[in-house]
Amino acid sequence: MISNEKIIQLLSEDKPIFEPDTLEFKKAEDMSQSLLETICAFAFSNGGTILLGMHQQKDGKLKCIGIQNAE
Repeated sequence: MISNEKIIQLLSEDKPIFEPDTLEFKKAEDMSQSLLETICAFAFSNGGTILLGMHQQKDGKLKCIGIQNAE
């Protein structure tokens, strides 16, 4: 599992981020097939962290887009 400090560090850096096997960034626009597959993969492996409301741009940098209609 990734620590809160490491997440804050990743989000504050202005450089490309390469996801380790236990970290996923998801837009979370809805309960997409991709999100459900990631949840299942983490559940049946060693676990991991999913950061919702994040978009990894083509240059590898993260953009916080938030979560719409989080109800």
